[in-house]
Amino acid sequence: QALLEGVWPGIYVVESEVKHYVGKLRKALGDDPKAPQFIETIRRRGYRFIGEITVRDSRSGSEPTVAPTRDSRVAWASLASGPEPSGREAELDQLQQCLHKTLSGERQVCFITGEPGIGKTTLVSAFLKDIATHSEIGIARGQCLEGYGAGEPYMPVLEALETLYGAPGNRRVVECLSHYAPSWLLQMPGLLESAELEDIQRRTQGVIRERMLRELAQFFEALTAEWGLILWIEDLHWADDSTLGLIAYLAQRPQQARLLLIGTYRPVEMYRDDHPLKRLRAELQAQGRCAVFPLQALSEAAVADYLEAQYPGLPPELAGMIHRHTEGNALFMVRVLEHLVTQEWLAQSDNQWVLQVDLKTLELGIPDNLWELI
Repeated sequence: QALLEGVWPGIYVVESEVKHYVGKLRKALGDDPKAPQFIETIRRRGYRFIGEITVRDSRSGSEPTVAPTRDSRVAWASLASGPEPSGREAELDQLQQCLHKTLSGERQVCFITGEPGIGKTTLVSAFLKDIATHSEIGIARGQCLEGYGAGEPYMPVLEALETLYGAPGNRRVVECLSHYAPSWLLQMPGLLESAELEDIQRRTQGVIRERMLRELAQFFEALTAEWGLILWIEDLHWADDSTLGLIAYLAQRPQQARLLLIGTYRPVEMYRDDHPLKRLRAELQAQGRCAVFPLQALSEAAVADYLEAQYPGLPPELAGMIHRHTEGNALFMVRVLEHLVTQEWLAQSDNQWVLQVDLKTLELGIPDNLWELI
């Protein structure tokens, strides 16, 4: 936060930008992040400067003195949007393998599935956080919403394109959209000047749905000729038919594209045999055009790792108790721990956490903010 406010005061900047520029600083300084001399990464906190500073007084001509930096001159930039996932190393490795194939020019589609609260969003966020310093990868994110009437076609895709426009190099995105996918740019008139908007309207008269699909596919292929792109769409179980049709079209195009499409969904929402996402997944799996990563409940060891990382100092027996109570559901686990802190049954002292009540009499309960979900 200190770096965000110091470098970009009064301007909204995504936190991943800090990581991007720290990577460029390290490259300029020849600083190895695994054995840093200048910039140290503090896991789940951010960065601090550890270089040795010499201060020279030009007026007196005195000899330089070494100023302490590690303890008294610390600047943090928080990059974590939430807790690190525990017990998801295999899934993170699989996503990295998909990304490696993507950057070689082989488009990839990955579906991450699991019950509500199992940690789908946390997993993808952690994966994207690990690659945020990669200057050759763009990230676009959209979310499907539960419909209570006729929704806007392609809404999560349009939302993702808007996030991509807000990233560095956005002029390149608009130029590519204008050239290859003008009908999509027309759906986002706020990105255009009046003259540009009128020109796009003339060029897109009579455009049909099939042409829109082809336009966006060509846009992604042109854009990814220079750098990779991750398109992340959440809650696909609520996706409209047009969005699912677009995913099917993008997945089956034979042209080369450095495109990784990640979709998350809840299997419980696909109870109908004719659910369109169920049919799409089966079709793509049969063709070998997608990978499906079903997330299982956290193990007791993963719960213990989470406690050790987020709440160090607690008795190890608490991990087993929480695991049995939550059945390894990540969201349930996090909310229960937050509830214990709110009730002041957990307290922090000297960077350690202390259980304020007898473990034998502790009632974990169900936090109010989880009743509706359950």
